[in-house]
Amino acid sequence: MKRILGIFTLMALAACASSQPAGEKSTDQYIADLSSGDSALQIDAARKLGMRKEEKAIPALVQLLDSNPGPDVAWNASAALGAIGKAGPSTTALTKSVSSSSNNVVKYAGVAGLANLRDSDKKAEVIQTVKAAADTNDDLLKDLATRVADLLSK
Repeated sequence: MKRILGIFTLMALAACASSQPAGEKSTDQYIADLSSGDSALQIDAARKLGMRKEEKAIPALVQLLDSNPGPDVAWNASAALGAIGKAGPSTTALTKSVSSSSNNVVKYAGVAGLANLRDSDKKAEVIQTVKAAADTNDDLLKDLATRVADLLSK
């Protein structure tokens, strides 16, 4: 009887250890939050998905970025795509965001994300976009974009 109780105790402990921490949502819940329309939920979801490097979230993050959200949501979505680090649709979304945004924080996050993606298929387009981002009065963005363009040109 003690042996069976011990086995059940070990199984319960293993189940607790493998479950998500209290208060943490599942990946699917965070992905759903990206389309919620609530910027606070979208920001939190983008951050969590980026930290988890959740490739499954890329389509939803791209869709969010393409929906032209506010700057806070956009830079968090850009940062998440860069943190996940998978080229392809992420490259296209970040390139478009850097080119079309008038917000330097969004551009900064996009340039940083593009540096992390290292998309060899779209290298010329990415370098051109990053060089264009360096044409700014914002010294921080200019410095990052110049360094990233140099790095990607090698």
